[in-house]
Amino acid sequence: MRRSLGLSTACILIGFLPLFASATTLALDPTVGTFGPGDTFIVNVRLDTDSSQCINAAHVVIDYPTATLRAVDFGRGNSIFSLWIADPKLDTTGGTIDFSGGVPGGYCGRIPGDPALSNILGSIVFTVVGSSTRSAAIQFASASTVYKNDGLGTAVTPSFQNATITISPTPVLSSNPWLAEVSADTIPPEPFTISLESTRGVFDGKYYIVFSTVDKQSGLDHYDVFENNAWVPVTSPHVLADQSLKSPIEVRAVDKAGNIRMGTYDQGPPPPRQYSFGDLLLALGALIAFIIVVGASMYVHRRMHRGAVVDLRS
Repeated sequence: MRRSLGLSTACILIGFLPLFASATTLALDPTVGTFGPGDTFIVNVRLDTDSSQCINAAHVVIDYPTATLRAVDFGRGNSIFSLWIADPKLDTTGGTIDFSGGVPGGYCGRIPGDPALSNILGSIVFTVVGSSTRSAAIQFASASTVYKNDGLGTAVTPSFQNATITISPTPVLSSNPWLAEVSADTIPPEPFTISLESTRGVFDGKYYIVFSTVDKQSGLDHYDVFENNAWVPVTSPHVLADQSLKSPIEVRAVDKAGNIRMGTYDQGPPPPRQYSFGDLLLALGALIAFIIVVGASMYVHRRMHRGAVVDLRS
């Protein structure tokens, strides 16, 4: 009797496992499609979850066959991520896409009745480069993980919804949807501010700037800072070349369509420079060396003066 009851309970739990596993899902959209050599198409990476398991961060790794496909770009314009740990990495040799980001306050699923699929983490732009096989699998790697918004960053293993692309021997699309999306973007990135910081233990206490923005159309491409009479691509945080702060601090955000937004910097008094322990040791060493040199010079001068007095007396 007990054995039968235990077996029945186990069967019930096993039956509910798919429901538990599907509480949080990483999905590729579309899951199917037909494209030929030279065709460019977009695959959205989506996060499905519910209020019982709010998510505030994710690390996503996706594999694809390089003999058939090539990842040529990554769009962040419609992403629910507002924080990016690093720029998405497109490894066209190994056939992987790797990105990580976060949602301050957490993401608890789509609002009921919302017709917009506002659960996109990012959009991958693929181009078909070969037709040696009839299909190509785009799938999540096991390293893909999402993290709860529970204050502890508890890791959650999501279920995966992969995609299989049918490869046609001839092109299927008459236009490039990614180029069309980029060319339609005439709106610059969102306004942003530039913060000047000096932190003990960070960049040896040197002055650095912090900045961040998003672009909800084609997506942010890069940041530039104006230093040494030229615009130079940078990432945040960025250590200033001019530590005297005599040069103007200028940062611009550029989206994939080439639209530019200049950052706003508060020209108020800069924060005090937080010198590192190494800087203090160097300063102390320099002071000790100066004292030694001055002391030695005074000693030599006194010896020479005494010698001159003795010579005069003799």
